Amino acid sequence: MKFKFYCFILFIALCGLFSSCKKSDVTREKKQSLKSEAVVNNYTVHATVRKLDAVGGDKYNYEFTFWVTTNDNPDNVLKLPGNLRITGELRGGPGKLQCEVVLPAGSRVTRRIYELKSPLSVVGKFSVPGSYQGKPIKCDATVVEQPYNLSPIKVQGTGFVDANGSKFIPWGVNYTNTHQIPLMDDEWFDDAKWEIIKNDFREMKAMNLNVIRIHLQYHNFMNGVNNPNLQALKRLRELIEFTAQIGLYVDITGLSSYFNEDPAWYTNLNETGRWATQAIFWKAVARASNGYNNVFCYNLMNEPVTPSKSTDIWLPGESLAGYYFIQHLTREPKGRSWLTVTRAWITQLKKAIREEDSRTPVTVGFIGLGNISNFNDLLDYNSIHIYPEEGKIPESLKIIKASVSNKPLIVEETSWGGGFKDMTTFINTTQQEGYTAGYMAHYHGETIEELEKKPDIGSAIQREWYKLYTQELNPNYNKP
Repeated sequence: MKFKFYCFILFIALCGLFSSCKKSDVTREKKQSLKSEAVVNNYTVHATVRKLDAVGGDKYNYEFTFWVTTNDNPDNVLKLPGNLRITGELRGGPGKLQCEVVLPAGSRVTRRIYELKSPLSVVGKFSVPGSYQGKPIKCDATVVEQPYNLSPIKVQGTGFVDANGSKFIPWGVNYTNTHQIPLMDDEWFDDAKWEIIKNDFREMKAMNLNVIRIHLQYHNFMNGVNNPNLQALKRLRELIEFTAQIGLYVDITGLSSYFNEDPAWYTNLNETGRWATQAIFWKAVARASNGYNNVFCYNLMNEPVTPSKSTDIWLPGESLAGYYFIQHLTREPKGRSWLTVTRAWITQLKKAIREEDSRTPVTVGFIGLGNISNFNDLLDYNSIHIYPEEGKIPESLKIIKASVSNKPLIVEETSWGGGFKDMTTFINTTQQEGYTAGYMAHYHGETIEELEKKPDIGSAIQREWYKLYTQELNPNYNKP
């Protein structure tokens, strides 16, 4: 009993000592923090400008990038404690443009794109207020960057690297069902809609994203089972070239049938015929896309499944707001499992791609249900679609962990439905634990600034989600 008593006394003493040490550590940290703050005696605004795509004649779009550092930490981008307004005079050809930019509180990197005549120059430096947060502030001369020359991305271990071996973290969005363009390849031959599409891509670039997932519909790219649509392939090349100019990679997802508008000559095919024409689709797309460094991947299909028994439909389930996102690989499983059917299908389509393009990674966008690492020997990396529900993050993390393998895993679809707090936990956990190599959410055609002008709750939620996903959770956001 005495021994237990003395042990208890010792335990209390140690607790007191530990508590004292912790208090001392906290006090020391506070002192160091105050000391650190005390030596921040000035701020510096940095600015770069880069020529992007040609608009017509001698006009181009130019990307301006702004960020702030402090004198005590000049190598790290500052998270701004308050709004910062800067102004400048841009000279494009013979004309001038007075430019005013607000770097918002909480931001690190701000990008703006302006249409100006070439050659462009910044008259002097951007102007800043005399002080910021009670400290002096200055603006460095604007640095002129070379146009984008994107490096091809390849798989390395459970992640991605560029041609120099530098780590690449794909952080992007799906580009579908925007408020103006339901599906891109239904609208892109209309000149006005084509300009909207290109402007949407510029907006996504300005949101600090680096990969955009596009969805190509089978019926828009095939005029017959053996006849690719050359006009659509030409437009695809134009889109790839445009996105390369503005510094974006594209995830090309194919064989989409989202509106259930496929012609009878396609829907009436049996499994053999359907797979054969799908291989021709991918062979044509790979031929058109080969050689472009900014093609991040070929995604064979969105959410393919296999029925448990014979069926007469290719698009199972009810539509989601008019969209059919899931597709059967066969209507006659004949006792074969999803795994068996999917492996055979991947093998045939990837072979068609590799006949035209030996480099670009191939993946499939799977629903987060089965063990997708079963296809590691066939796919270059794995893609999973998962929408965590509020209060069910452990279940979603379990699905992610079950999909981890020796290949990279990208969450290729997700959104804010689980609530901001839970989604922050989910994304940070999967990234910090090394489960995932990147993420893709959704972009619906309205920027944060545009959403701020709308009074409805839906716009407010979308705005705050964009801020969270493209800024706070974005591992690339700290890089100018």
